Amino acid sequence: MTTISTGSPGETVIERERRVDAMLREMVVEEALVSFAEGRPPRSFGLTEIADFVGAGPASIMRVEAVWSRSATSADATRRR
Repeated sequence: MTTISTGSPGETVIERERRVDAMLREMVVEEALVSFAEGRPPRSFGLTEIADFVGAGPASIMRVEAVWSRSATSADATRRR
């Protein structure tokens, strides 16, 4: 596996993607709970805010987003069959 320079020393690409995925879920849940408690709609986040929160670069976030998009498209196609 390829080793990357961000995150923990020796973190692989797969490990980084899993870490980013978990942090993105945390970010969404946290915002949903706060917005619910405050009686407002959840706010949107920019790419830089997301990257800062999860501790990865914007390019990493874009790659994870692309994987999610492909997964969602694939799941939609499977449901239509």
